[in-house]
Amino acid sequence: FGGYNYEGRWQAVAKLASERYQLTKDSTVLVDRSDKGFLVFDLMKLIPGITIFGTHPSVYAINHAMDGYGRYARINEISEQDQRLTEQEARAEINPFLIKADLWNLPFKDNYFDTVISINNVCAYSSPKHIQAIREVIRVTKDNGKNSYIQNDSWHDEEQREMLLNW
Repeated sequence: FGGYNYEGRWQAVAKLASERYQLTKDSTVLVDRSDKGFLVFDLMKLIPGITIFGTHPSVYAINHAMDGYGRYARINEISEQDQRLTEQEARAEINPFLIKADLWNLPFKDNYFDTVISINNVCAYSSPKHIQAIREVIRVTKDNGKNSYIQNDSWHDEEQREMLLNW
């Protein structure tokens, strides 16, 4: 995660997710393996008042949430208020909503979330962890996971391709 800094690319994903799942300030959303919280932050900015959590198994990712935001804010045309928001302030704003957890063992009650978003994560888990992860998404999402989004990764070489096909 050392070179992974905020550069605004998740804003488009946040906008698409908000439209696709008709997210409002009354929505509850979980972003699985939220890395440094960029999508969580962008959804919070796009939809003030939304209830959103991000999970990640790494304390490092959570402790370095919003890395690079200060530089991004200074060089891009964003609101004057956000330009004043330092990286540390952005981190402090979202850290209460970033939780150390694995997708196969989520610390949330049944049917809590309107939407769960998991991008390029489930296929990386070995069996039976990936099966349990999908069950957890269904368990914590309303309507048996109807509004959950699970995207599997692609591959870079033949070994990864075989892993994905076998998955």
